[in-house]
Amino acid sequence: MISNEVADTLNSHLMSSIEKYLYLKQKIYQNIESEANQIIDNLPLDSDNEELSALMILLKIEFILEFREIGIYEIESLNKMIQLSGAFPKGPFNVQNNPTRQYIRVKYNDLYNDFQYLFNPTITIFRFMELVNKKLTTLSNIPDTEDDNVIDLAVDLYLKVVDYCLLAGSDFRKKNILKFLDETLSISQVTKVDSTIANKFNKKVEESVRGLFTLLNEEKFILFKQYEAFLANSKAPIVKRIAKTNSSLLISNFLENNISLLPKYYMNIHLDKITQLFIIPTNLDIEALVSQMIISGKLPPGTCIDQMEQTLIFGEFQPDYSIFDSHVQEVSEMVDQIANLIHNTNL
Repeated sequence: MISNEVADTLNSHLMSSIEKYLYLKQKIYQNIESEANQIIDNLPLDSDNEELSALMILLKIEFILEFREIGIYEIESLNKMIQLSGAFPKGPFNVQNNPTRQYIRVKYNDLYNDFQYLFNPTITIFRFMELVNKKLTTLSNIPDTEDDNVIDLAVDLYLKVVDYCLLAGSDFRKKNILKFLDETLSISQVTKVDSTIANKFNKKVEESVRGLFTLLNEEKFILFKQYEAFLANSKAPIVKRIAKTNSSLLISNFLENNISLLPKYYMNIHLDKITQLFIIPTNLDIEALVSQMIISGKLPPGTCIDQMEQTLIFGEFQPDYSIFDSHVQEVSEMVDQIANLIHNTNL
């Protein structure tokens, strides 16, 4: 059973659907261990009010993704709810006319992509940078708006984007995306960006995240204790969940980012020294990790492992720009769209 306070909120004729949603979300996230599950399990998912129904479905999806063990029952439930929420809203999505509908559409895309890339039982590996691109596409499709709730949601998406960049391993797409994010949001605070979204983002972003982002963006080594502190202290429920259930993968990704910088300083390096340099508390198979990086093109062409000497020998980096052309064009268009959104929210 839900409390009288929650019941009164749901039945109130003085509050809009989005106000009810935001109130319940705050209430739930303040009471994760107690009242939260009762509220979630008694949400009016089939309300006659389409907007309220969609928002309640999205609230339940988000809670399950972030806090509940996802078994067969939860997967079936999530799939059904995603289908229901995906069918709404219908018709045109003009945020000036109905910001609540725009909020629903953006939130749906956000949660749908999280589910597909992080929690779908068919996935075998996290493709964080593909998920980042999905988030940026969602952001680029938000029309010009002065609605505080939609702007706050955009800020939350940017926070996720930055978190996922920190969780991702070495990826050729990351460099340009980090640069774009810094220019858009002034995360490293080298230059000031005067926009509503940037200002709100910088008030919410954690300092540990800012520090790691700056190191990544400047292509500097990250200490494992810094990365470990980010995972342990993150306020983002999905980050905490992934860190708890996939720690070995995240350690591999951490190492990938650092190993990809080694050719700037070494012509060759003994495999054991990599472990000593980055001090990781695990028996991770460095040779297997480096081999996979070579196969995936994450190290300069010609890089190889001398197995007799247990040494990683770096090739000379000669980028083939032709393979980036289509991706660069795609990212450039996306960047222009998001930049226009940032600019127009301040007009």
